[in-house]
Amino acid sequence: TLKSILGGNDNETAPSTYLAELQRKIHDFAVRPYDMVMGAGALNAARDVVTALNSASTTVQQLRTDADREIDAEVGKLNNLLAEFKIANDEVVKTTALGIDPNDALDLREGLLKRISEIVGVSTMSVADNGLALYTTEGTALFDKTPRKVSFVANSAYSATATGNNIYIDGIAVGAGADANTTSMG
Repeated sequence: TLKSILGGNDNETAPSTYLAELQRKIHDFAVRPYDMVMGAGALNAARDVVTALNSASTTVQQLRTDADREIDAEVGKLNNLLAEFKIANDEVVKTTALGIDPNDALDLREGLLKRISEIVGVSTMSVADNGLALYTTEGTALFDKTPRKVSFVANSAYSATATGNNIYIDGIAVGAGADANTTSMG
């Protein structure tokens, strides 16, 4: 979406295309400053740049708002999966402690773990009686006998100066990657 908004040299509606045209029109007017048609052309090109930048900004801010909605939905889904994971993990621990075959509960728990890892990068740690504790790949506890509360407050709208909100796990902000220091997990 960003690529289509900002485009490149081939995208005739990209702000960069309008800016290049403005530069050309300003150069033409500078060569013939007495030509009012050239002046009007430069002025119209400047208006086109402003329109393209405003349009791109509006679209980018809508993209940010849409991303917030998706993050909020995924956080809700993650909380539900962690609650289901507790039930499955408790069943694994209970059946293991009783000496009963825990394979059905293990399969259910494994399926839930897979779905959780589609949302957030997860590492596991074995605990007593075949139980599992879950941590984000950064080391924040997601589940250790009980699910941790994951929260996020989506912005209803964005402006160019608005900053997005953090995702929190038990009130602790989850760090976002910076530049090339991001993860493709989850």
